[in-house]
Amino acid sequence: MHLPPRVLPLIRQGYGAYAKLRWTIPPRNIFVVKKAYNSHVGEATKSFIAHIIDKYKVNVLVENRSYEELAQPGVRSIEQADLKRYVDLIVTLGGDGTILHATSLFNRRAEELPPVLSFSMGTLGFLLPFDFSEAQQAFHDVYTSNVCVMQRQRLDVSVETFARSTPHPVDSEATTHSTLLPDPWIDIPSTPSSSIRPSDLTCALNDLTIHRGASPHLAHLDISVNDEHITTAIADGLTIATPTGSTAYSLSAGGSIVHPGVPCVMVTPICPRSLSFRPLILPQASKISVSISPNSRGVCDLSIDGYADGQLATGDVVHVCASETPVWCVSKASDDWVHHLNGLLGFNSKFGKK
Repeated sequence: MHLPPRVLPLIRQGYGAYAKLRWTIPPRNIFVVKKAYNSHVGEATKSFIAHIIDKYKVNVLVENRSYEELAQPGVRSIEQADLKRYVDLIVTLGGDGTILHATSLFNRRAEELPPVLSFSMGTLGFLLPFDFSEAQQAFHDVYTSNVCVMQRQRLDVSVETFARSTPHPVDSEATTHSTLLPDPWIDIPSTPSSSIRPSDLTCALNDLTIHRGASPHLAHLDISVNDEHITTAIADGLTIATPTGSTAYSLSAGGSIVHPGVPCVMVTPICPRSLSFRPLILPQASKISVSISPNSRGVCDLSIDGYADGQLATGDVVHVCASETPVWCVSKASDDWVHHLNGLLGFNSKFGKK
């Protein structure tokens, strides 16, 4: 692929989670990610691409799945393995899910993620500071280093599997999703052992969720922090979230709303059997481990940022810690998060108010 090498911006830390972005040279390779299966978003994306190619002479890179829809002079598809070598700036058009998808394409081995500029396409979300009507001006401000960025922490997630001579146990009383079960293991030693598979190393921008899924039995989850056992959660499941993810599943499960500038990790039970198990807010440096207790009577579903990531059985352990590669999201101003919080949640609004 004949592209100029990646340009890393300089980030000058400001107050809290906010900072100033400055390019040593303007960005040249722009990775554009659109909401899938939406013709309205597709047309808007094509017009945006045509504008930035014509005015700024940049290279526009798109996913293979979007290339046929967005193809025009100056646009080329890029393989996921090449993203961290070439991409200077990520631009998303869609909703929060589009941002989660775009950042998931950069694994934790990347030296540093490109900054993310996001446009709302009619979807409300905490990660969407700009409406598409502001796209041309917002891109110009980013291109000329005239913007603030907000740091969004990510979580490194690894799965330690307890190798068995037989497949994962399946609850005979429940219907399981066979598409989530791993392929039958071949030549597994008769003596159980544990291992971390490279394919299980990934990042979460919002959260990871361990849930009993279709099983009629509550999950039994042993939770440890920094190798110290805290409790065994008996619940529908558990969510571990970043401050960014505090307004997602964690909030619905009763967790606190946390500003992205607070360095922490949230552990929130999902419908626990005992009301004494309350949501936890832990220091960002905490190393969290969640293992499937021998008392569990079925498998648990694992999802990362809303995407199914397989199933967990007795003895399997999920390890979570803060990632060394956060995401810098372009913001309007330092009060951007507060504005979104009031606008989306309607704090102190009267009931029935339109």
